[in-house]
Amino acid sequence: MKRELIVVLVSVVFLLVLVIGVQLVWQTAQSQPQIPNELVVRPFVEIKFESPSDWKSEVRGGCIAYIPKGGRVAKVTVTRSDGTRIDHQVASTGSVVVCENIVHVDTVGRGF
Repeated sequence: MKRELIVVLVSVVFLLVLVIGVQLVWQTAQSQPQIPNELVVRPFVEIKFESPSDWKSEVRGGCIAYIPKGGRVAKVTVTRSDGTRIDHQVASTGSVVVCENIVHVDTVGRGF
């Protein structure tokens, strides 16, 4: 009888820990920004980095690549010739590549 009670208590504690663990993982996943997987190529007249210090740059084949620093998501606003502004959230694995007046925005880093 005592052994059966211990088995039941251990099982209950295990299930509680499992439920709490799943809940914590779910809450963490929901708090992360959801970035759509976009690969955008378009002409532009202006590019504005929300926080320029959050980006590093490097030369890639005559173009300039901007990559978010420190594992963070960074925001860039692209203004087209008709005046429309388009905001992009770029993951730390993504990049913004500028070649003359063409911008390539890869929001999650799977396109270039």
